[in-house]
Amino acid sequence: MRSTMFGTVAFGLLAALTLVGCTTREGRIAPLGEGETPRPPTLAVAGEGYVEAAPDTAYLTVGVQTTAAAAQEAQRANAERMSAVVARLRGLGVAERDLRTSGLSLGPVIDRQQQITGYRAQNSLAITVRDINQTGALFDAAVAAGANVGGSMRFGFADDATLRHQALAAAVADARARAEATARAAGVQLRGIRSIAEEGVSIPAPRVALPAAATAMEQATPIQPGEQRVTARVRVVFDL
Repeated sequence: MRSTMFGTVAFGLLAALTLVGCTTREGRIAPLGEGETPRPPTLAVAGEGYVEAAPDTAYLTVGVQTTAAAAQEAQRANAERMSAVVARLRGLGVAERDLRTSGLSLGPVIDRQQQITGYRAQNSLAITVRDINQTGALFDAAVAAGANVGGSMRFGFADDATLRHQALAAAVADARARAEATARAAGVQLRGIRSIAEEGVSIPAPRVALPAAATAMEQATPIQPGEQRVTARVRVVFDL
């Protein structure tokens, strides 16, 4: 795992130089009222940081589609094939909590003459793969057991809290580095932090389409999870 800092820092020297007093409509600086204290000038910067790590979990979706002359027949055939898929995955060690029905449909098949020629049933199954090295083998097993509709796959983290915290820390450090560079160039010093606001943490997880296959492969489908980037953005206001 590696951590990197960089910034799209709004080099906005919002050094909103809040001077002693306030400006009147005529543009003159009005004196402070009794009991008022001057607010120090500020510098606002945006920081961005990220960490990269290899995902530890995969999320698969596979489906079974069947057609028949009668709706009941299509549904019965579909249930049989999906039951075989689920049983096969359970036999390979996939826990019950990691198998979830994600879609179920039954409808007529209509030809160009708008005539009903049969019925189509479809059932989709979402699979959480906690041993990411088994992703390809589980997909192939589902296909061999009867899955015939290509689904999708994405990678992620079972617990991303630590990665989010590390990305936020990198973003804050980046904001401070940018602020120090700006202050140095302007000939002023940072005196403290007025406020910090988190502007978001993102973990892009693109889905990959999985083609359906007619038969099982002799070798597991190769799956390469690579690394994913967790990016955080913050806005920090410093007193000058």
